[in-house]
Amino acid sequence: MAIVAHTPSELLLIGYQKLTDHGFAQPIFGIDRSANAHYFANCWPVGDARGKITGFTRIIPENLMQLADELVLKAAIGQPWLSVFIWDQSFFIGTADKIWHTTKIFHPQIAKNAPLTFLTLSEYDPLRLSQFKAAKAAHRWLEKKIGAQGASSWYINSFLRGNVIRSLRSRLSMDDTNSKFFEEIFKRVRVRQTAYTAIQVEFPAEKIPFKREELSEISRSLNNEIGFIVVFEGNNPASRSHANLRRTEEIPLSDDLKVTLLSNRNRKAPNNIIEQIKIIRQDIERIDRYLDPTSWVYTHFKLGNALFDLSQMAADSSILQPAIDAFGAALGWESRIDNWKLRIAAQKSVGDAHHLIGIEKGSKSRFRKAISAYRAAIRDSLPKLAPFAWAAIHSDLGKALKGLGEVEEASGWPDRALSAYREAATAYRTWLQEHSREQAPLDYDKTQLGLASVLHSLANLENNTALLKDAVSAYHAALENYRHDSPSFDWASAQFKLGTALQHLGEQEGDLTLTKEAINAYHASLKRSYWNEPPLFRSQTMENLAIAEAFLGEKTEHPAHWHSALRYADEAQAGYEAASAHVDIARVTQLHARIVERVKLLTPHPRLTPQ
Repeated sequence: MAIVAHTPSELLLIGYQKLTDHGFAQPIFGIDRSANAHYFANCWPVGDARGKITGFTRIIPENLMQLADELVLKAAIGQPWLSVFIWDQSFFIGTADKIWHTTKIFHPQIAKNAPLTFLTLSEYDPLRLSQFKAAKAAHRWLEKKIGAQGASSWYINSFLRGNVIRSLRSRLSMDDTNSKFFEEIFKRVRVRQTAYTAIQVEFPAEKIPFKREELSEISRSLNNEIGFIVVFEGNNPASRSHANLRRTEEIPLSDDLKVTLLSNRNRKAPNNIIEQIKIIRQDIERIDRYLDPTSWVYTHFKLGNALFDLSQMAADSSILQPAIDAFGAALGWESRIDNWKLRIAAQKSVGDAHHLIGIEKGSKSRFRKAISAYRAAIRDSLPKLAPFAWAAIHSDLGKALKGLGEVEEASGWPDRALSAYREAATAYRTWLQEHSREQAPLDYDKTQLGLASVLHSLANLENNTALLKDAVSAYHAALENYRHDSPSFDWASAQFKLGTALQHLGEQEGDLTLTKEAINAYHASLKRSYWNEPPLFRSQTMENLAIAEAFLGEKTEHPAHWHSALRYADEAQAGYEAASAHVDIARVTQLHARIVERVKLLTPHPRLTPQ
């Protein structure tokens, strides 16, 4: 294909050049349908489906396919990028949002038959909700085609690295004088997956060409889009986005066990716990495990507890593995003293440590190890022997199973998620059968909330209305005695979750009463602020209120609901913009535009009437 440089400012999308029989085609532009001169469009950021047209390049296409008159679109520099997508002898032409929504009927078929094509298409999703699952499905498909090693290399070097580079490019302007310099750096950027949901981005020897605040924003954006925690590293220490945030102190704990304690620079080190660990280590050195196995087991158990406490005080999960090792040493020799109470406590502590690591790293293996440890503790604490411990550990087991289910669901394994959620529901119900609210009111309500959340997840995966009703009942049961004046966020969070369940149930059954109850629950969750309230909680609640009011407006055709929906959408949009939550902004902007269009059809409203 011959290429000749030329840059008109406005053209028509008149045709396409096939790249494959099914999937994206190369858009071809011209002055009109009969033009002899044809062009490609240039996009910025490069390769970004949601980018803008920056110019046109003259080309001589090898096989131009003309579009029908009604499909021809205008295109100009500065306007959104236009795409052509072909599937099942149907043509889809337009901006990213239009392509995504108009192809929805074919999404299941595309995902099944052409997972790599669907992954590319998922980049057009305005909410970026489909990309992570699509990538996992493409990875599994490639494993069958080219093997596990090749699929993993594609996943890291193409998918993850491509998303990082695209996000970095989006921070540069189209006319940036240093764009060539940046592109040279981007070519040498490397990406490493350091954990299940974490990647490290390594820049070349030059200083990272972004400010720390920009890197933090990019990290948040990528976390929203692809579900990964992103850390940026450069060879220049001053360029590290998280440099100098921690200090270290290495403490020898036994002959074969050492731990490096990490604490935030501004956090006071828990010196009393550190001193206690040093003393325990000295005690271990003096004990002969063969002559005095009881003392040896108990001292290692104390060491495990001290390390676990230190990890919580220092907010550092790296200390949990040495704690697990210490508990493991105690369990390895416990059979010599046959103390079932210590065995149960150590197994539960091992489960707690694995569970915390699993939450932080999104690690399936850690959740499974936690589940195994909790089950071992339950097996040893028979109901007749230790009924309270037997029931109490079921609540921990339920939390670990729920965490595993969430990771399996996020990674595109719904069947495994369903299995974990069902077992979690059984564990929570076992705890509730053995306890009353009078015995442990706070734990009872938290366990009810856990059960409600699991039932809600099951209902969504199975599209099961009966389970959704059970989830609503469980939320109501949990909220019966929850204190709304508590300084913790738990009560507001429970009200929000109840609102989402009622909203989903109302939409499924077309029941306006349930939708109104959802609105009341959302309002209840906003009654006051909390010290541990998530940053975007109020904006997310306002967005849900806007959706609920719009649903009522559609069903009742009452203008008041549409005006309320517009007000809530305004507040949600303002909150997301203040937090620079770009993915959320894109989603709520669409919602806001739909509501505005509907309000314009109603009786003139002061906000929408020209002055």
